[in-house]
Amino acid sequence: GVILSLFYFVTFTFAGDDGATSAQYLKIALNPKVEGMGGASCADYTDDAYNKPASIAKIKSASSRMGYVSWFEDMSKTNIFTASPLRYSNVKLAANLSYFDIGGLGVYDASGNKTSDFKRNSVDLGITAAGNFGRISLGLTIKGINEKYGSDSGRAFAADADRKSVV
Repeated sequence: GVILSLFYFVTFTFAGDDGATSAQYLKIALNPKVEGMGGASCADYTDDAYNKPASIAKIKSASSRMGYVSWFEDMSKTNIFTASPLRYSNVKLAANLSYFDIGGLGVYDASGNKTSDFKRNSVDLGITAAGNFGRISLGLTIKGINEKYGSDSGRAFAADADRKSVV
């Protein structure tokens, strides 16, 4: 009974109604390979620090990637990623900048007349540090997030920690 009650409390406290949660665009895969597999990611991609920070621990040289994905209507996501090992260190650093935009939406009155355009966009910047420690790789990403929905906007910070073990 206590576990079930705790589950209901946690679900009620943290779950939002449809349209009530923000930063949903963070669930969209940034790596073109991952996107091509329908979002099925694995820690083998060295540029997937966005979801799996420990994945960059195995890079041996600097690398960068840019991507642009356009979906239906006027929905798009642009991403720039770069990673590099620190000289004379076991630590690797990465940075990721993403911009998500939905354009072409209108606001209409009760008579069906368009009154204005609705703009929705989001931008986030993530900084990642990772390293190999024997058979374990550890990584941490800190993200700054800024979202705008019409005339409303919000800012937040998020963190992703990851561990990868070799067995």
